[in-house]
Amino acid sequence: MAAMLEVVKFSHQVQVAHRLFDQPGKCQQIHGHCMTIEIGIEGEVNERGVLVTPIGDIEFGAAKKIIREYLDTNFDHKLLLNSRDPWCRPLIALPEESGDAEVRWTAADFQMLPGLVPFYNDPTTENIARLIAQWASAVFETNVSITLHETDTNSFSVVWEYEGSVEVVIGSDGAATPEIGIGGGIEANQN
Repeated sequence: MAAMLEVVKFSHQVQVAHRLFDQPGKCQQIHGHCMTIEIGIEGEVNERGVLVTPIGDIEFGAAKKIIREYLDTNFDHKLLLNSRDPWCRPLIALPEESGDAEVRWTAADFQMLPGLVPFYNDPTTENIARLIAQWASAVFETNVSITLHETDTNSFSVVWEYEGSVEVVIGSDGAATPEIGIGGGIEANQN
């Protein structure tokens, strides 16, 4: 019997705003996309029709829920910016008018823009797809494929080979480490 590669695929749409700080041209303007993300998870489908992965049997609906929750929480209706972008800095809440000549701010007066997700570098379609692939490979502990459609006519695909567990933690600066090069407020450390 010939070896078979089986891939279960999921598709989900998110509404994303971003700006490419390091890339000259029209994409330096804040703009948005209705991105369609296709995620393929490698595994073996058993006789019950359930995907078998190193972390165990995954029912289609359960995998779909995990994927959609991650995409909705981290990308849907978010503004993705390069962490070096001047618009990716805390905002100062202006005090109400007072007769005092001197105004003092505390740490509580500084707030990040709601929905802001900092990236270590520009949040290009390619970098977003790589981040999602890295996450999915770590969660399902198997190879994954990602195709991210930025528009109806433009997309980027990546196959991420699983190389062991990845610890996902929030970076102190809200962006990924330079070794990973992508972020969304996440850095990854190989164990």
